Amino acid sequence: MNGFPDRTLQVLADRAPLGLYVPPSSASHGLPSGLPGMLRASAFALVEVVVALGVIAFALVGIIGLFPLAIRTNLECQRETRATQIAQMVLADLRVNSSSHRFCLAGLAQPAARLDLDADGGAVFLAFSEQGKARTNAVTADDFAAGCDGAAYLVGLRAETNTGVAGLSLVEATIETPAAARSENRSKFRFVTLMSYQEEF
Repeated sequence: MNGFPDRTLQVLADRAPLGLYVPPSSASHGLPSGLPGMLRASAFALVEVVVALGVIAFALVGIIGLFPLAIRTNLECQRETRATQIAQMVLADLRVNSSSHRFCLAGLAQPAARLDLDADGGAVFLAFSEQGKARTNAVTADDFAAGCDGAAYLVGLRAETNTGVAGLSLVEATIETPAAARSENRSKFRFVTLMSYQEEF
């Protein structure tokens, strides 16, 4: 016989959960004909699985693609923070005295590190480590343009007297990083302030 006897079907119908349809007709493979349909309805088709995996893969590609951008943004923020700290330190040291000839860093009293506030076009170049510590050796204009090994940040200071007020100069600090690269390939941060000085006669 291909199906259950009528008595067996009746027993299955009596014991079946509420709402489970057990038809009186026989089913193939010894199962009521309603059960295979229910199993097919509750299963995922292969095409559904493939589509779901495709959607997940597409989303993951977009998320992973954001990682390099986030890393670059974080690195740029760190550089900007360090450049701001260096600029504050250098400009604070320039304000230590009131003369027109000022050393850019306390303890770095060498002619190459002196900025003249009463002369246009003068420039001073300094180098700093990754931790913001100043290097004691002088940095030339060529080093600033072509790159300087052993440093992370390069600082260029210039003074302009054309402010329209006697004894007042505009001081510009340009901080670039990484120092080993050429100037055109570095990140640049520019800081400008006004400084007063006593004219010397």
